[in-house]
Amino acid sequence: MSEEMKNILLLSLSTLNTTKPKSNYKLEDEPELEYTSGFQTNEGWTKMMIQKMKVQRIICISSKTVREKKIGENVSEVKINKEFKETDYEEFKEKTAYEYYEFKVKEFAMEMGYTDEELANLVCPIPIENDPTVVEVQTCVIRAMDEIISDSKDECNVYIDANGGQRHISTILIAISRLAKLHNIKIKGIYTTRYDHAADDKELVYPIVNSTEAYDIFNLVSGIDEFVHYGRTSMLQSLFEGKSDDIDNILKYMRAFSNSLLMCQSGLIQNNIKQLKKRIDTFLSKSKTEKEKVFAHVLSYICYGYKDIFKSNDLITVIRWCLKKGYLQQAVTFYVERLPNEIVSREILYVSDELEEEYNQAREDKKTSYHYKNCEYNYGLLVKFLPHKYGRFNLVKHIDQKKLLTKLNYNTSENKRKVKDILKSYYDIKDDRNKINHASENNLDSDFIEKTTDKLNNELDSLKKIMANLR
Repeated sequence: MSEEMKNILLLSLSTLNTTKPKSNYKLEDEPELEYTSGFQTNEGWTKMMIQKMKVQRIICISSKTVREKKIGENVSEVKINKEFKETDYEEFKEKTAYEYYEFKVKEFAMEMGYTDEELANLVCPIPIENDPTVVEVQTCVIRAMDEIISDSKDECNVYIDANGGQRHISTILIAISRLAKLHNIKIKGIYTTRYDHAADDKELVYPIVNSTEAYDIFNLVSGIDEFVHYGRTSMLQSLFEGKSDDIDNILKYMRAFSNSLLMCQSGLIQNNIKQLKKRIDTFLSKSKTEKEKVFAHVLSYICYGYKDIFKSNDLITVIRWCLKKGYLQQAVTFYVERLPNEIVSREILYVSDELEEEYNQAREDKKTSYHYKNCEYNYGLLVKFLPHKYGRFNLVKHIDQKKLLTKLNYNTSENKRKVKDILKSYYDIKDDRNKINHASENNLDSDFIEKTTDKLNNELDSLKKIMANLR
């Protein structure tokens, strides 16, 4: 085992029930290992893991009772298990459950060849009250994470015993396992013990089961949340990639959508939405394996979260969806880069042949100072060419002149006014986009996001009304 990669055990230590017999334990998925024994719930699992690999640290979440109550306190000697009474009771009756566990674990580790230096700091208690408050539970999680992080300079493997402890322990262990992933710490196993037989069976060997997959349900929920709310696919990929060709195909289109969203690829986003929806519909209509049925349930939640843009992937719907999700940079970028295409392709404005020839000539002119040579036509025309040639705001004044435009497609004077207002506001929003892109160089007002969001929503309302009135 390299120094960089450590193995850490995490558990919630149980009290010691002196009336129960010693139990035997065996790892279900590694039958070649010798079984281990212990009177305490966590003892057998810990010994089994020490036998399985080199363990550098054992982090024990320990209640006040575990840390302070003496084993012999308030115990009727008549009821004490015979074997425990003969072997351990007299020696440990004035010790706590934590002290008993620490002694037994270190004793076993010594038999496995651990040095005095390795034994010195092997077991680390994390205190918690018997009936902790929410804050005390949170503090316990943070302290346990601090211990794990301090023990792993770069990376480490964490193995969790999900047995034992108090009623809050499952919440604590889940929280720690989730936080660990943020620090590049691998949860290599979450173990439970199957108590399938009578506890008084002296020869009973309880199987210790790797239940990590069962706990993946929390990762599954996180993966759905990650994609629905943030457009990211990393968690779902880690859970489902390689399970089947059909699932991998869906994941490919999810990544394509995610990339176009996160990188503000305005020319791809709408088509990627369309393609993803198409592949999901095809997948859901086919017969499926058991793994694919689980993935189908995941997709049903995604379809609900994406229902607006799956129903219609037009520019207005996509931008509103981005605003709803808090993706302001994406929203203003898609608006700035796609609005010119909406205005011209939907024939809100008709471009004269004369103007088009003038524009194309400028594009071919290698000496031109306009930076639109490789731009999409509609964007280059309305954003790069006209503002330079006629002045930024002169464009609005000239939009109904025959020299520039042969026709303004409108039904009422109000519609005509709205088109002009949109073109005026367009450049303000374009400035906002540039401020966001260079946020580190600009001191943005505290209400900048709110103002820009409201401004963009108002322009989308106006654009929607104009489109509704097109002939």
